[in-house]
Amino acid sequence: MFNCQLLPAKTQELFNIIKSFDIRQLSKEVGFIERVRKLCPEALIMALLTLCSIRNVSDGQDNGFDICEIASYYNLYIEKYPELGGVKVSAKDIDFQIYKPGLTVLMRTVFEKLLKHPFDSNREKICELKSELSNCLGFEISDIVLHDGCYKIVHSSLCNDFPATRKSSSKQSAQMGLQTALSLTAETITSLTITSATANERNYLCFQKGCIHICDAGYIKYELFDEATKAGALLIIKGYSNTSGTILEAKVNGIIDKSLAGKSLKSIKNLPETINIDMKVALKGKDKTAFVDSNGNTKMMQNNIIVRIIRFFDPHKGKCGFILTNIPSCVTGNIIKALLKLRWQIELFFRDLKGYNNLRAAKTTSKSLSLTFVWASLTSQLLKSIFRRSLSLSFNMEISTRRLEKFSCFSQLYKDLVLFAFGVESKINDSYKLLSNNPDLIKKAKNTTKQIQELRSMNAVLDEIKRLFNCPEICFPLPELPLLPLKK
Repeated sequence: MFNCQLLPAKTQELFNIIKSFDIRQLSKEVGFIERVRKLCPEALIMALLTLCSIRNVSDGQDNGFDICEIASYYNLYIEKYPELGGVKVSAKDIDFQIYKPGLTVLMRTVFEKLLKHPFDSNREKICELKSELSNCLGFEISDIVLHDGCYKIVHSSLCNDFPATRKSSSKQSAQMGLQTALSLTAETITSLTITSATANERNYLCFQKGCIHICDAGYIKYELFDEATKAGALLIIKGYSNTSGTILEAKVNGIIDKSLAGKSLKSIKNLPETINIDMKVALKGKDKTAFVDSNGNTKMMQNNIIVRIIRFFDPHKGKCGFILTNIPSCVTGNIIKALLKLRWQIELFFRDLKGYNNLRAAKTTSKSLSLTFVWASLTSQLLKSIFRRSLSLSFNMEISTRRLEKFSCFSQLYKDLVLFAFGVESKINDSYKLLSNNPDLIKKAKNTTKQIQELRSMNAVLDEIKRLFNCPEICFPLPELPLLPLKK
């Protein structure tokens, strides 16, 4: 019998959660199975999850899985594990069932139920960070949420449902987008909406009171800072290097510099990279307000939005950039720059989703089957993340998914995890023993020194922010200067 005590505690909790699912009952509730059938929904889901993890396929509508592969794995599980209670079926039977929208809903339901399982691998450090920020700001910070969109090419016949942003190439005429919000407190997705590639990412940005929202440059809209302030939220966006505006107040390396007041942002672009500038800047918004001039004529004037901007040097691009935020000046610019580094975690999520869970595999003209593959890839990624973070806790080191995937024993362990989680006896005991008895193998999977030095790992960024709170930069209060007339 399998010894559950060998596995990390969080993985044991995961088993209990999945085993509490009644897949057959769920299948009936969502309309996938409407009457007694010989098809086994557990084996079908296991086949999809296995296909999403065993290999990586390239982009393009001529690559991906076909029905025969799904049927092959389904029949393999039915034959090898009679306790599933199903019978072997032909590819034609699978083909008839797998296009049902009910399967899409079933796969999404399984994914959403798994989202309720917390990772907890960095919970203590995240809580410490929220506590430090709350003490500094004077109000409670409830969460730090990362926002971004992930895109994949689908079959060109789906161009009406998922129009692409670039239509010059026939292979890119249909593209699907995943608008995602990732909570650092729960270390899991809090919001995910499937859209076309032409969707505006900003429309899926929902502010929550007491939350810090971190976005990339694609979300820039100056009015968002006013919306965030009204909602009681804080916003950090990486700005474009060509952002234009008028400087109202500025601190250079922590010291107030009145000579910069009234100058444009472009005038400081060529200053030495070692100079850190923290500014209050007036930006021109898109909205306009009507006013009456001295001659009694009604005119429209662009609204000015006051935003805090921090100039920083980007060593990867070799040039200076800007960070836009509405966080008060009591939080230093260096801390805000470090907070922006946390956004890398959602990029890692998308990398793992595409590279190791076959998000891009979609050889189908069916919209419902394309969506089913998406939810299966997300579920596979979630299972792997939970187990990888459980290993991190067990071995007290931060483990890289990319490095862990190189070991064949991890691939076999994942398959055994899927089988056991759905109530099938497997050789998971032997697979986990192989990992637990080879600490050197795990050490090869940990994050590299370069990743830690570049603050690309979660622990490294959180440790850096803690250091900055303990050794803050010299911070002088900004004087209340009158607003200067803006240049036309």
